Amino acid sequence: MPTLQQGIWGDISRKLREIYGIHIYNNWFSKLVPIIDEQAKTIELQAPNSFVKQWIETNYGDIIQEIGETLGLKFVEIINGSP
Repeated sequence: MPTLQQGIWGDISRKLREIYGIHIYNNWFSKLVPIIDEQAKTIELQAPNSFVKQWIETNYGDIIQEIGETLGLKFVEIINGSP
């Protein structure tokens, strides 16, 4: 059982699990590392590789942006964590 995220990313994660279910969450979203700037009210997500980055941007980018906005955050981008 994965540990539950805390804070803003925890809220976003719970919403993604509600919408897509635990299997999709574990396969895709659990691999992301949030970079949250609470002063600028922005969130970036770091993906482990370019495949995960591209897949999430294409299939889930809009919903991540919508969820972020409901929490008062601007979703900036997904960055590739690997060179």
